[in-house]
Amino acid sequence: MVLSKDRIKNWIVITLLLLLLFSSYPYVFCQFIPLPDVKTISITFLLVFLFMLLIMRKITIFPLIFTGIVIIQSCCWILFSIIHHDSTYITRVIFIFIAYLSLLCIYNTSFGIRNFSQLYSKFIFLMAFGGTICFFLVFLFSFTPFFNFNNQDGRTAYCFGLTCTNAYIGNVIRYAGYFDEPGAMAYWGIFALLSNRLFFYNRKFELYLMLLLTFTFSMAYYIQAFFYIAFFYIKEIKHFLILVLSALIIISGIYLTKDTDYDIYRFTIYRFEMDESIGELQGNNRAELTEKAKIQFKKEPIFGIGAQNLNDIDYMADNPYEILAKDGIVGTIVTYLPLMIMFIVGIKKEKSFLYASIILALGYLQRPFHVNIMHVIMLYILTLLTILENRDLFLIKIKK
Repeated sequence: MVLSKDRIKNWIVITLLLLLLFSSYPYVFCQFIPLPDVKTISITFLLVFLFMLLIMRKITIFPLIFTGIVIIQSCCWILFSIIHHDSTYITRVIFIFIAYLSLLCIYNTSFGIRNFSQLYSKFIFLMAFGGTICFFLVFLFSFTPFFNFNNQDGRTAYCFGLTCTNAYIGNVIRYAGYFDEPGAMAYWGIFALLSNRLFFYNRKFELYLMLLLTFTFSMAYYIQAFFYIAFFYIKEIKHFLILVLSALIIISGIYLTKDTDYDIYRFTIYRFEMDESIGELQGNNRAELTEKAKIQFKKEPIFGIGAQNLNDIDYMADNPYEILAKDGIVGTIVTYLPLMIMFIVGIKKEKSFLYASIILALGYLQRPFHVNIMHVIMLYILTLLTILENRDLFLIKIKK
């Protein structure tokens, strides 16, 4: 069978975009596979996608509202680089350009952004499935990792073949897929769940992925999953009761391991217990980071103290005040402009988008927007699909 030029173009663009995602943080492939540094990879893919666009005979541009968001964000970060004398903001602009060009390439193929999003969600599902298999292999048969490696943050991580993790105690792991930590796996799992729910709904995919992600033992995921079920399943009493009953059975089973040799209790219920000595949940490892970042935010609430300046002071990432401390109120609004599009659609037209924006916002409180190429691309994909699915609301003609 001879492939047509169109299909060849599709697979070239798809492969390039997947390679771009897999070679960047928070994926860990670069930690045990020799790859060029981030700057080299970024510049290479920027030139490759630019070349791909140049050889295309006809290019359909994005909706103006999306391009407007990209321009506003780019201009803002250039301004911030001047205000804070910080070149890391230029890195943000480069990531935005790469994301824009790569998505423009896929947008101008017959495969399209919607199909790419669905394809990537399936990959997330496969990682969750592989991670869950490894969880039970370790839990039941004391399966050991094939090798260890150091994560980008210096912590030891373990590769079990079908998954990696940096949380491995006794006979229990919190699987992370091929991400740097379990929380990231759960975080991007939520993105996949919402993409599926909003744009290409498959109930079996949704239910299975929700179940598989529980074995990341992520507190943030449990909170987001609770609201996900409350928003999307509360009217479907039968399915709602099944989910609640399943959760109760799992929790009861885990509680029975409390005083045994199994470590699963420590990774789950224990994390929600109160530590009386500090007045915080056992699993809340961000309280101190939040207080540190809050102090810095109060110093410069409008434009923040700058990303590099914050990093030079101390580590205070992954908390509700991180972006406020770095970029101030102005920078925070600009960062989450794409999310606001979803919120507006939810208010004016379809409640599902409102629910999705709330669930994402809950995730951002615990794990704010990370400045990496993958996060820019995935948030832009959600924004683009939201606009494309609600073209009548924005009064624009859009390529199908």
